[in-house]
Amino acid sequence: MRRSGAWALDKGPAKMSVPSSSQAAVFVFGPFVLDRGRRLLTRDGAAISITPKAFDLLVVLVERDGAAVSKNELMSVLWPDTAVEESNLTFQVSTLRKALGSERMSCIATLPGRGYQFVMPLQRVENAPSHEPEAEAVAEDDLDRPSGAVSESRSAAWIWVPVLLLIVIGAVFAAITLRRRTPGTPAIRSLAVLPFKPLGGAQRDEALELGMADTLITRLSRMPGMIVRPISAVRRYSGLDDDPLAAGQALGVDAVLDGSIQRRGPRMRVTVRLLRTSDGKPVWASQLDEAATDLFAVQDLVAERVARAIVPVLSAPIEAQLTRRTTADLEAYKLYLQGRYWATSDQGRAEEFFQHALARDPQFAAAWAALADLWLLRARYGNSSPRAHFDKARQAASKALVLDPELAEGHAALAQVYADYDWNWPGAEREYRRALELNPNSDVAHAQFASLLLFRRDFDGALEHARAATDIDPLSPIWATMRGSTLDAVGQHEEAVRSLEETLRVHPGFTPALLNLGIACTNAGRPEIGIARLQEALTLRPGSKQLLALLAFAQARAGHRDAALALLRDVEKTAEHESAPGPGLALAWTALGDHDRAFHWLERAYRDHLFLLRVITVQPGYAPLRNDSRYADLLRRMKL
Repeated sequence: MRRSGAWALDKGPAKMSVPSSSQAAVFVFGPFVLDRGRRLLTRDGAAISITPKAFDLLVVLVERDGAAVSKNELMSVLWPDTAVEESNLTFQVSTLRKALGSERMSCIATLPGRGYQFVMPLQRVENAPSHEPEAEAVAEDDLDRPSGAVSESRSAAWIWVPVLLLIVIGAVFAAITLRRRTPGTPAIRSLAVLPFKPLGGAQRDEALELGMADTLITRLSRMPGMIVRPISAVRRYSGLDDDPLAAGQALGVDAVLDGSIQRRGPRMRVTVRLLRTSDGKPVWASQLDEAATDLFAVQDLVAERVARAIVPVLSAPIEAQLTRRTTADLEAYKLYLQGRYWATSDQGRAEEFFQHALARDPQFAAAWAALADLWLLRARYGNSSPRAHFDKARQAASKALVLDPELAEGHAALAQVYADYDWNWPGAEREYRRALELNPNSDVAHAQFASLLLFRRDFDGALEHARAATDIDPLSPIWATMRGSTLDAVGQHEEAVRSLEETLRVHPGFTPALLNLGIACTNAGRPEIGIARLQEALTLRPGSKQLLALLAFAQARAGHRDAALALLRDVEKTAEHESAPGPGLALAWTALGDHDRAFHWLERAYRDHLFLLRVITVQPGYAPLRNDSRYADLLRRMKL
């Protein structure tokens, strides 16, 4: 009988239904001796380290002495009390072939659609040849031994991370596929992968916990028709007491994936469950507690299983995206996860980890793309001239795409360089479209592309992609703010005000939302309310030149000329010699009717390549400048 489609790996020592002891207990084939009674496999007298399941598999095959053994029979013997996926058997066969070395092709034959067959000449003996083995097979209770009781040749727990990720991905896809095919049950079209958590009182490794979720999200996001919440949305649910079901409901998804990690010595146990948020019922659950001897063979095997699970709905390019390895260096992968963990809170520290990862593996494309993103943030919001940072970002993004042309994050980073610094709008649009083709679930790419389309006055396209970003991460205050500012820019001022007020209701004190609400209220003809909102933002970011310049704009629109001039004098005292909020100052001088001063600051912004200069094409406050020949000349030089 065919086993259940959802993977459920064995959770403890198996009670094996092997052939009776009346048969020979020792088998010799080539240089190998299999001693069933002692559970020992040797080659030329030296013991071979082999997993318990692989050992039991070999026993069953040699006992048949050349007869075919069906897959169902093997699975019934190896997992007598557990429903498992066929891929578990494939994994054990691969592990066994690897242990047997160069003779593997002549030992075990695959019978397509049927099972397996032991095909090497075999001799049965009553007693094993005399050997002093160098090591013994790893027992299944090793997880409960002290760490020193297991050979140091077993890798540290970090070696498990990519293995576990791929196994969990395969199982999630299997569960989702089954759910979609089962009559009478709601389809799962949206998913949240929560940060993994340690079991019991184990010491936390938050970079690993978040990294497990981050990599799963990146891979699962390639699934057509499936919305997967980004890491920015789920990282807030990393607390040990967070209820996964409540998190899934808050994130507005059909299902939530919740995982835990338990490490003992060189081994790791991972438990994962997929919960349907509508009723809290588990769709699928599994526990991984197996040994691995060849990490990348496991990766290839599980990736193959994932591809088979999604063939009916996914194209070949998408399958390739789902199964691509990020790096062949496990230590580099660990450093990359650390960098991803720190990227939102300590950019300097994150850059150090990415640089260390690249020192170990210069071919690590994802690390190059992550480094490009850090330099883009500094180019946009740093205090120094942006050119050097944009140059570094361009080099890193280009390097990432040379190494991996199918890396969505690399295309998005290069697109931002084109748009923010080069003003290469067709190139930026091409790269954003390619990024979204490779990963339609990238909220960042949707939001950045919306910004690009807005400044090119494609208002329908801008609103479409702004909505897509908020659909992917509905709890993001940044994307909600961007949507409000987009509505303001296209002339829907009242709707923009309502949208930004809702953002602040959900995210009180979010400064960008207060800033944009102040501008939207001013554009809607209520500058006094705009002044109050901008002053509120200044209490959160006192001394911000950008906020002071925008407050001067609102004061000027309210008719408070002296107050506006006083603010502008304060900002301009230092702005001539330091980084200046040129677009904001130009907006304020435009409201005061001084177009010469406005163009002075617009030219300054053009010289410094400030990305905010693009707002002149859509911000209503610049409308009085648009009949001036200097405005047309500036747009021409910006290739707009």
